[in-house]
Formats: sequence, structure tokens, C-alpha cells
Amino acid sequence: EGFTTGACAAAAAKIAVINLISRNLVKSVNVWFPGDKYFKFTAHSVKKSETFSEASVKKFAGDDPDITNGAIIGAKVYFSNNNGIKII
Repeated sequence: EGFTTGACAAAAAKIAVINLISRNLVKSVNVWFPGDKYFKFTAHSVKKSETFSEASVKKFAGDDPDITNGAIIGAKVYFSNNNGIKII
């Protein structure tokens, strides 16, 4: 068992958004999966400033490894001009 690239991207984005809007630095989150299962993801790296936040997760492909196994999947978030949050 392992995690998809999309699940790792969701975890990285969730960590980055929480860090953008929070005073505390978060390094791990639970991500919901179908079947009401939650899995904990821990950041490979985090970076936070007053204007943006970045987080990355190291992908674990598990029993179905592919070329992305071990890849660092990241997200950067910041407040957009229209009062929202932009994820890149």
C-alpha cells in the first residue's frame, strides 16, 4: 500500500494553507480518503513567511512503485488579490 501523487499534493497543499493562516507551524496533517479513512502525512519540508507558505511531502508509492516513488511533491500558497488563497 502507498499513496498517489494526488494524495501527496493534497497533503502538501493542506499543510501549506494551514501554515499560511495559522500562527503555529504545522508539519503534519490527516487527509481523508474514501471509506472514511484518514491517513497522516508528514511534511518533508515547510517554509513560511508573512506572504506565503510552502510545504512538500515525500511520496511513498508502497507496493505499486513507479517512477514517482520518493519524489518530493510540493505546494506553495499565498493570498491572492481578490481576497482568496492561490495554490501553485
